[in-house]
Amino acid sequence: MNQVKYLGVLIDNQLKWQQQLDHVCKKLACASYALLKLRAFSPISTLKTVYYALVHPHISYGLACSSNATKTSLKKIIILQNKIVRLMVYSDQRTPASGLYKSLQILALDNMMKLTLITITHSFHHKTLSKFLDNLFKYLKTSHSYNTRIRSNQNFFKPSVNTNIGKKSIQYRGVEAWQSLKLNIKLLGSTSFRTQVKKYFLDID
Repeated sequence: MNQVKYLGVLIDNQLKWQQQLDHVCKKLACASYALLKLRAFSPISTLKTVYYALVHPHISYGLACSSNATKTSLKKIIILQNKIVRLMVYSDQRTPASGLYKSLQILALDNMMKLTLITITHSFHHKTLSKFLDNLFKYLKTSHSYNTRIRSNQNFFKPSVNTNIGKKSIQYRGVEAWQSLKLNIKLLGSTSFRTQVKKYFLDID
């Protein structure tokens, strides 16, 4: 058997996540067709509700794992997501999608991946992860040369890696994404954290 389905996620024997992403693409294609039919007689608020019911869950579920796929595999999701946001507002397919995401207050795939990783890091920082993950990240030691602004900003040690596999690890990508946040956002509780991170990503795009 080359793959197994566990908790709704297709896991292949090489951890390339191709089958999972192909499955997501099929779901997005169906959602795209539904939105295309609805947009003629539905306000944008309704279309956004449909988006968060038929598109967002399929992209976000298992994203911490499937985001490790190759750029070529992930590009299929990006293209479909861009197509969907364009058709929601009757934009030409050549219209840059970045501004549309901001106007719709929807996160693009890249920022969705960052939000997923940052949420894991935030949960670790606030000690709400499982005890089995107590060693997932390491804080910068005050005795080290990192006793500077980086340390005061509640940052973690980012491992030194030389391979693409290492750069795809949660320890590497999670810390990298976490370091990009402002300190006041890092200190937020779980109730408002994801909302503020989403707003932060939409504001800087």
